Amino acid sequence: MENDKSTDGISDFGIFESINSASKFIIYLIEKGGNNIDYDELSKKLNVPNETLHKWYINLKNANFLNEEDGSIKLNIPNTSIEDIYKTMNLEANPPTLVCTLPEKNKDSVIFNGDWFKIMKNNKTGNLYFSKADSVVILPLFDDNTVLFEKQYRSSIDKSLYEIPAGSINPCSYENLPSIANKKLFEETGYVSKEIYQLFSSFSSPGVYNSLHRFFLAKKLEKIGEPEKGIELERIDLDTAIEYIKTGNIEDSKTSLAILYHDSFIRNNKIKTFKIKINK
Repeated sequence: MENDKSTDGISDFGIFESINSASKFIIYLIEKGGNNIDYDELSKKLNVPNETLHKWYINLKNANFLNEEDGSIKLNIPNTSIEDIYKTMNLEANPPTLVCTLPEKNKDSVIFNGDWFKIMKNNKTGNLYFSKADSVVILPLFDDNTVLFEKQYRSSIDKSLYEIPAGSINPCSYENLPSIANKKLFEETGYVSKEIYQLFSSFSSPGVYNSLHRFFLAKKLEKIGEPEKGIELERIDLDTAIEYIKTGNIEDSKTSLAILYHDSFIRNNKIKTFKIKINK
C-alpha cells in the first residue's frame, strides 16, 4: 500500500459516468487508502459531488469493506462480488451509461449510425465497413508466471472460449488508456493491477472493421471480489497457455497474440522497457 495519501495519480482516471467514477474511487481506496482523502480535490478529479464521495466512503466503512488502519479496501473478501460493493455504495450493479457520439475516424459516408458502431462507405472504393470504438486488451500475469484467463460462452459461435479481459473504450473516456485498461480488468475479473504497461496496438480485423486493439500487460494483481456474471476465471501457466495455442485449445486471436507477443519479446528480454507504466 502506498504511503502517499494525496490525490496524485487520480488524474489518470479521466471523466467517467457514475459507475466508472465509482470504480475509480474503489481503485483509489485500494492504492492510497481513505484516511486522508482530500474530498474537494477528488471531487474535481472524478467529476462526482463531494457529498457523494463521502456517502460512498461511509457506506463502505459501515459495511466493513475497509481496513481500519488506513481506510483501504479489504482484499479477498469471501463471497463478495463487485456488484455487492456497488450496491453498498447505493449504486445499481448495471446502471444506465452515458451515451456519447462515436468519434469520426475519417470523412467516409455514414450508411448507418448506431450507438456503438457505424456502417461506413469508403468514398474512394465504395466498399462498406464497420466503424467502432477501439478496445483495450489486458494480459493479466501473476508473479508465478500464470495467466488469469476468462472462460465465457460466445453466442455467435455457440461455444465457450478461453480469453483474456478486453472491452471497448467509451468515447467519453478515450484518454488515459492504462487506467481504462485497469478498469476493464477490475469490472470483468474482480482483480486490479498495481503495475500496468502499454505494449502495442493491432487492428482487429481491418477487412471489415477500423477498430484498433490496444494491448496491455497487467502485473502485481490483487483480488477484490468475484468476476462478472457469466465469466469463469482460471489461472493457467504461461507455458501451458502457449501449448494450448498450438493445440487449438485457445482459439481467440487477441488472446493468442498477447501471449505470443509476451513470450517472443518480453519473456526473452528482447524488449527492455514499456511505453507506459501507471501506479509507479
